[in-house]
Formats: sequence, structure tokens, C-alpha cells
Amino acid sequence: MQTMLPSKFTGIIQLAFSDTKPLQNLQEQILGYFPNHAPIEKLHITLLHQSFPKKVGAGKQRGDKLLKALYGSEGQSVVQAPIVQLDDVYVAREGDRESTYVTIKEHDLLLSVRDDLLQAAGINPQDLGIDGAELNRVFHVSLTNLTGNGGDSIAYPNPSSDERLFNSQEAR
Repeated sequence: MQTMLPSKFTGIIQLAFSDTKPLQNLQEQILGYFPNHAPIEKLHITLLHQSFPKKVGAGKQRGDKLLKALYGSEGQSVVQAPIVQLDDVYVAREGDRESTYVTIKEHDLLLSVRDDLLQAAGINPQDLGIDGAELNRVFHVSLTNLTGNGGDSIAYPNPSSDERLFNSQEAR
């Protein structure tokens, strides 16, 4: 699937899709499994949690401000948005929260795109202190959850412990 860089910085480094129909088809299939779920409208791949750019710099030189300036000047266009492949679909549960997601095969490519965007904004990726769950991020697209609000999805799903539903290529 062809991704694209959003025209505006929203606080997280993310990729959107030029065509979401394959993801919407997955959502429809998932709703057959989980009729209590709602589809997420803003389908995207988060490349970096919004808290990390805020950890570097200060004032106008703080990381999130540098990224906002990059997008404001359309500087993100120097980074090529990749083509990605959807992989397995999972359901994740954490306390009262439940969401479904599809993993993306191109992990190293997405790390490279993330780092290229950071560098284009003048941020050294090593300066961010990426650790914990972010260090082991599984690139994915959240598809459904109990509310339909993307913020209510599980941020750091874990395919090794979450329930695999099917492979996206097997979707009807």
C-alpha cells in the first residue's frame, strides 16, 4: 500500500495512506468477529510517539517545534513515503481496553523513514533517548476498538502475546 506524509504535523510522526479501501475491508471483516467494536476513521501508522521529540531542545528549538516548522515549510516532502505490505491482524487486550490492528512488514524501512524525518527537522534520532516500549515498537495500523476513537487503541501492541485473527492477505 502506498503511504503518504501528512501535510500538517499533528504531534506524532505518522504515515497516512493514499487509499484506505484495503484497510476498510479489514475493518468490515473484523466487525464480524467483534460487533461491539467501532472502526477507527483516521487510519495511519505511528512512526514515533509524540512525547519523544519534546525531550530534546528548548523553546523554538524543541523537537516538536522543529517538526512543526518542517511540516509548515513542506520540508517533509524531501522524505520519500514508502510502499508497505499489511501482514497479520490481531486483537489486543489491556485492562478494559481492546483493539484490533494489522502489522506492517517493513519494520526497518519505517525506522529509516522516521529517522529521515527527524534529521530533516534537525533532530539527531540518537538524542531522543528512545527506550522502553517505543524502542520495540511494532509498526501497525489500529483498525477497530471499543469506541472508534484512535486514542483509545492500545498504543504498543505485542504480536507475541496478542491473539492473531488472520493474515491480511487471507481477507475476503
